[in-house]
Amino acid sequence: MDEAQLQPGKQGLWVPRFNLIILDEHLSPVQRRCVLAHEISHAKHRDMGCRCDRWTERRADMEASALLIDPLEYAFAESVWGRTCMGSRWSWV
Repeated sequence: MDEAQLQPGKQGLWVPRFNLIILDEHLSPVQRRCVLAHEISHAKHRDMGCRCDRWTERRADMEASALLIDPLEYAFAESVWGRTCMGSRWSWV
């Protein structure tokens, strides 16, 4: 893994040729963790760079969330707070 100033709109990328994940150097610690988890999924599946379709990106997001969120803690939070976020209802359909 390395850091660099990436082009606007890019937070991270996996470079298959070098088996290297590059994160934008301006990310906060929380953003770094989330983007790294997402890019690890791309590396795990050997996705082909920026040519990924929405399903590949969705898989990377789902796998990243599984790495970052403890299911028991999530279930507990949901039992206490319900499916709300900052006062609005989320639809998980």
